[in-house]
Amino acid sequence: MVVLVVLLVVLLVVGIAAAIAALIVSRRRLAEQIRLTADAERRAAAGPQPVGPDSDIASATPPPAIEQPEVDAEPEVDAEPEAVIGPQSEAEPPAAIEPESGTESGADAGFPAASAVAESSSAASLWALERARSERTWRYSVSLGPDSVSVFQSTDEPLLAALQVEVDAAREEVGTVVHLDAVVPSGMSDEASLLTLRVAQEVLAPVVRQGEQATLHVRADGADILITVTLLDADEQPVTLDSFEIPSSASIEPIEGGVRIRNVVVAEPS
Repeated sequence: MVVLVVLLVVLLVVGIAAAIAALIVSRRRLAEQIRLTADAERRAAAGPQPVGPDSDIASATPPPAIEQPEVDAEPEVDAEPEAVIGPQSEAEPPAAIEPESGTESGADAGFPAASAVAESSSAASLWALERARSERTWRYSVSLGPDSVSVFQSTDEPLLAALQVEVDAAREEVGTVVHLDAVVPSGMSDEASLLTLRVAQEVLAPVVRQGEQATLHVRADGADILITVTLLDADEQPVTLDSFEIPSSASIEPIEGGVRIRNVVVAEPS
């Protein structure tokens, strides 16, 4: 008990001493701050002090002025002497550049040929893409297995092979018995082949679900290609087909039972 009382007394004394020390330090700081504030107010009341001759500012000398070089007046320019025209100094006008023979004059001379080449290249690219799509359809819908040889590797008539793929794929996907009756003229361009295949797809697609048997006919009629479909019901009776919703244009004409494609067959040279 005595020890506890002694300990409390010691702590009390230490606390009082710490408080007294803190108070002394605070009073010293406050006095210093009051002194500094008074000095600042006294200086502000006295105003700016004059600069004496011995001060650094007064002794500072201005930098020497940079001398500007004198600019001579521009010399008078003598009048240009007249050119002496002699027999060898006469300037001859440049000869006009004549266009080469066989070419058209003007900036658009080579445009028609370039446009034809671009159209031919585009048609070839589109036909190659359509053949790739047709081969993919054959691979996934018609072929017997992944190791089957592509039908396009063993034929010289890719358009006829692509038409057969469309017929076989429709039979596998829909269940309707579909046949192909086609005679493709030789010498058809890439553009004509692409147009024929796309029209055949649009003609065949809406009718294979309307009957039990269908036949896709592709025949040449002069310079045109006729694409028609015959459809039979379960009793093998002809089914009347609705008109095909194919937009008419300068190259395509909807007809009864199909479509006529104009001017796509190139006449063979005699």
